[in-house]
Amino acid sequence: MRWAWIYVEGLRLTLKRLAQYRVDALAMILGDLGYRVIRLLVVALLFTVTPQLGQWGPWEITLMWATAMLAESVGNLLFVFPTVIDRYFHEGDLDYVRVRPAPIVLWANTVATQPRYVSLVVVMLSVAIVSAANTGILGSAGQMGLLAVALLSTGLVFIGMRLMLFCLAAWFTRSRVLSHGIAAFTDHSRYPIDVMDQPLRGVLTAIPLAFTVFYPAAFALRPDEYLMPGILGLPVAAIMMAGGLVMLRFAFRKYQSVGTPEMWGAS
Repeated sequence: MRWAWIYVEGLRLTLKRLAQYRVDALAMILGDLGYRVIRLLVVALLFTVTPQLGQWGPWEITLMWATAMLAESVGNLLFVFPTVIDRYFHEGDLDYVRVRPAPIVLWANTVATQPRYVSLVVVMLSVAIVSAANTGILGSAGQMGLLAVALLSTGLVFIGMRLMLFCLAAWFTRSRVLSHGIAAFTDHSRYPIDVMDQPLRGVLTAIPLAFTVFYPAAFALRPDEYLMPGILGLPVAAIMMAGGLVMLRFAFRKYQSVGTPEMWGAS
């Protein structure tokens, strides 16, 4: 705990930069908002053709998408280390950090935090609130509580999954290729998977990308219909986080130095 001040100080400096450069911060928020509005227009165009997608209406689908993006944005703001871990393995940053007295993950996460993550949180929180109001759950304390749990479990699954994927950088120089493929596949999980074919639904559940938003958000929207998947949300999140931390431990053991041939299996 004695090094926790580094992490807190990093967040404080991030917010301080936003306060100092208010015009730039506003431009960044508006830019993010414009980009997300384009994504929402795709959903709006879809519902000009059909009144609903399966059993889900436009605001419910928007809330699912906003929940996933908000959880991912908060995760990047508070724990961005998994997304930059390959740089620490491949570019020598880990050699530099290992000789410092502060814990590696804490230090790396602090220096990697970026103001744009604050912008994403603001934009996606606004979209989520508007969506929750239009779905009618904003006035229900119980359902909003379930939505908060959905945010937590979704964020933990994202972090655990990213730790597992990006820690592959300790063994492979092109590990990010795999992570980009998984990230593209993740788009499927931000929308109702119960309208998809059974094989794809099974794959998304097993990976478990379906727990990155659909099952937790569906549980908040319709607790009676999605009771079991909703209950499994936090246990699945705990398993993914545990798996990610174990992977991180093995990756740190594997790493020697960026200049060591054995690091890449060379003779």
